[in-house]
Order: sequence, then C-alpha cells, then structure tokens
Amino acid sequence: MIQEFTWQEFSADYTEILKSKGVSLTGATKSAEFLKEMPKDVKNSPEVLTLLLKQLDIWFTHTKKQKEFEKIYRTLNKKINSNLTRLDRLYILLTSKA
Repeated sequence: MIQEFTWQEFSADYTEILKSKGVSLTGATKSAEFLKEMPKDVKNSPEVLTLLLKQLDIWFTHTKKQKEFEKIYRTLNKKINSNLTRLDRLYILLTSKA
C-alpha cells in the first residue's frame, strides 16, 4: 500500500508532467484518481487501462523523480497489467508506436 503523503507527492508530480505533455488538468487529475482507486468500470475497460498505462509510461519517462517513485511506478504498472487480458496486452504491443 502506498502511504498517503507519498501518494500526494507522486500525484502532484504525475499531474504536472502530464499537463506539460498536453493533458488537461482535469484529465491528469482523473488519471491519478483512477490509478489510486481503480474503480470497477476502469478495471473492466481495456481502453481506459491502456490509456492509463501509456500515461504512466509518459510520466515515468519525463519525471526527474524516477528513483524516488520507481516503486510506485512498478506497483501501478503491475496493477494495470493484472487487469488486462493477454489479448489486451497483445493489442497494446501491436498498436503502440515503436
């Protein structure tokens, strides 16, 4: 489980990075909320999970706090991937930019 204070620091950095990459404040904030709570309708939506995975990767690529938040990144990546089927992951692989 991620401590609340650590989550707040991560969420602020995550939101700021996504905003700098063209995601609206509302979109970046919702994305962070979905990562934290992972509501049932999100868990059951490969499209939303794929978007969250891509946004998480964008954040990790551009943050200056990779070492500080690496455990959170790995935890969230695993959480998202655990809700994707093998076919969903294949689709992501085939449709992602090289």
